[in-house]
Amino acid sequence: MRKTIRISISICLLCLVGCAAFKPRPVAQVVKGAITQDMLWQGQLEITGDVIVLSGVTLSIAPGTVIKFKKSSNTRIDPRFIFTSTELIIQGTLLAEGTPEQPILFTSAEEQPQMEDWAGIILDGVDSTVIKHVKIEFAQTAIYCINASPKIEQNKLIQNKYGIICQLGSFPQIQQNEISAGEVGIACWNGSAPKIMANHIFDNQQAGIFWGTGATPWFEKNIIEGNRYGIFGGEEYIWTTNQIQHNENDFYLSPQDLNSNNP
Repeated sequence: MRKTIRISISICLLCLVGCAAFKPRPVAQVVKGAITQDMLWQGQLEITGDVIVLSGVTLSIAPGTVIKFKKSSNTRIDPRFIFTSTELIIQGTLLAEGTPEQPILFTSAEEQPQMEDWAGIILDGVDSTVIKHVKIEFAQTAIYCINASPKIEQNKLIQNKYGIICQLGSFPQIQQNEISAGEVGIACWNGSAPKIMANHIFDNQQAGIFWGTGATPWFEKNIIEGNRYGIFGGEEYIWTTNQIQHNENDFYLSPQDLNSNNP
């Protein structure tokens, strides 16, 4: 009888230990469509179609949140879409603030992810957005600014075709980011004047920084290395104490710009 009781107790203890050890995998929340009221994202999310945050609405993202984008080549959302692949469009406010210990992750949902699996984060006419301690990977453009002036600080943008694009009067502060393993680190044109400060831009297939017609970028204390071209441009720019080194070509500028700006 005592032996039977001991066996029964042992089985119960094993069951309790087994139950305590078993932790079900968290189920990702599936998201697509328009966000029309303030919202907090946390945990794991899977984006299966375009998401747009409408004007006047704030999307906040908690530290440690993982957002995965399904690959698609035919997504469109009203009232506006930029690319046909899956994208997060911000017309209101995005507050994506991770921590060094718990960064936020934007990535592909594919089992074998590749560059351009999803479009990226599109900032459309916004000023108060903050993207900090965030890792973004496998997008066409990690952060695309259209007439936008966000703070983009201390992020890791890896294996995106373009790290950051600024156009149509964008004035972002781009500071202390790592931008690598894409085609172009930062590109700007059409009246944009980003402040590009203390970033490490490296190992991109084409240019570390490119700027075109109508752009006036400000470069300060950046390290730009291991790219095909360190900086590639020919319009106006402002230059202070950068390290541009170990690129196939450190500078590709028109002679008058080299003479007048003396990098």
